[in-house]
Amino acid sequence: MVALPEGPEGFEVEYVDADGVRRRVGLAECWAEPFGRLQPVRTVRSYPGQKSVTR
Repeated sequence: MVALPEGPEGFEVEYVDADGVRRRVGLAECWAEPFGRLQPVRTVRSYPGQKSVTR
């Protein structure tokens, strides 16, 4: 069993911001970032008969 930290401390988020800059920051630092408005970093492709999404 792995003990996870309580609260946002210890968690990092990596994303590409609206200017195209890749960022990796603590969860508390990006809380107000409008992730729903950002473009996807990659395209998720699916194929007929595929049972799960590739990563």
